[in-house]
Amino acid sequence: MKAQDIVNTNGRTISAGGVTLTLNAENTLPTGLVKINLTGPKEGHPGSFIPSTFYLHDKNNDPLYSFRLERWYVTKKGGAGGYQNAVAFCDNFNGGGYRMTKVLDFTNARRGNWQNGIADLFYKRKISYKMNGYWMGGLFSEWGRMTQIYYTDSDWEYFLSGDPSWGDMRGYYWTSDKKDEIAQYVVETNIGIVGAWLASERPDYRVACVSP
Repeated sequence: MKAQDIVNTNGRTISAGGVTLTLNAENTLPTGLVKINLTGPKEGHPGSFIPSTFYLHDKNNDPLYSFRLERWYVTKKGGAGGYQNAVAFCDNFNGGGYRMTKVLDFTNARRGNWQNGIADLFYKRKISYKMNGYWMGGLFSEWGRMTQIYYTDSDWEYFLSGDPSWGDMRGYYWTSDKKDEIAQYVVETNIGIVGAWLASERPDYRVACVSP
């Protein structure tokens, strides 16, 4: 079945759970491919999210492909203004229903005192799964480098943080996981490295919220 036939059969948009898929047929040999863009709640357009399964069907209504979105992430443009402001942003977004991200909502990496992942230092590109009731991995380990360089229409900004020698793709996000009484774990967007920083510092670090 050619890509354009799939789009014609299923329609250009499919919506469920507060998220809309936009289907576009691209002309690659021999049959083309279907590119899927996801749009949903974001900082400037808040809304609720419900985990949902999306299906693509053939002309006989038999399933061709399906996937399930279990979590939806909303990032705030610019720095969070410190950890407490990051928490407040997530608590207040859309009047509730979103929470501050945990380390395992971003990455499946391990480093230093953080040993809850499955990969050493850098994330392992892998679909997330539940283990002992907790998610193992998330946005960065599934989708890679979350910046507008790769996701051009997203709110995931490209920015530098810290020493420029750390690389031009790095940006750190606060998490709700505490390292100790004064520091929170943070995760960077390039390869999912886990770090930690004083909760009272780094107004330039970012925040992302997740539902559910």
